[in-house]
Amino acid sequence: MPPDGPPLSARLAAALALVPRGARLADVGAGHARLALRAVRDGRVPSAVAIDRSAAALDAAANALAGDGGGPSITLRRGDGLLPLAPGEVDAVVCAGLGAAAMVGLLAAGRERLTGVVRLVMVPVGAAYPLRIWLRANGWAPVVERVVYDGGRAYEVVAAAPGDAEAPYRRALRRPGRAPAELPGAYDDALMRVGPVAARRASTDWLRHWRGEVGRWRALAADVRGEGPRADHRRADLSRRAAEVERVVDAAARYNSPSAPSAASDVAPEERGR
Repeated sequence: MPPDGPPLSARLAAALALVPRGARLADVGAGHARLALRAVRDGRVPSAVAIDRSAAALDAAANALAGDGGGPSITLRRGDGLLPLAPGEVDAVVCAGLGAAAMVGLLAAGRERLTGVVRLVMVPVGAAYPLRIWLRANGWAPVVERVVYDGGRAYEVVAAAPGDAEAPYRRALRRPGRAPAELPGAYDDALMRVGPVAARRASTDWLRHWRGEVGRWRALAADVRGEGPRADHRRADLSRRAAEVERVVDAAARYNSPSAPSAASDVAPEERGR
């Protein structure tokens, strides 16, 4: 094991990179508090609160902190989601390792604890679509979105800030001085699936992931057994989803080139100077 502790997984490292420097951090579902410890040890944040429901996980975290210089700057709390926090106590929240529906539940239950938070960094297990629906409806705009492969599995990393939640959807696949890409009629819902900010960049990993999902949905549609309204609806829903997302992904691939001269203008103001 390296002297500075075990390395973070690829998804936790990607999440940590999106925490604003100098922020007071809450790591929700912290487990052994590796992310919080690394954030403090590396000087990215001055302090962190690590929250988990598991007493065993927090005991392991306490043992890890006991011999570490960052320990005094990290507070361990047992509880559900954001509820152990006081309003205004932190500036940034990271949550990884839960499904998107569970994340939506903890955000809704702890809404008042988000007072003063300037950055949410969420790494759901599975699709981020339900999370994006909640963020958009509650005034949180995605500012950075990435697909990260970790252990052979794709994870969506979504960083959001309070503000105009509609702006990223209006800007998607549009750049100054260039005509908007030709978009399908169901562009809005498909963008919530794939991420409007990620679509503007169309990274190799993003394209790989969503093209894989399109193929998976088509295979599932072909495997639907039986006849009747329920089976027909399931086949039609999977086929529609695959077609809509494929058109957005193809439009993004055509429209967004890493060498495009206007690429610098795509960096959201909230991401500059992190």
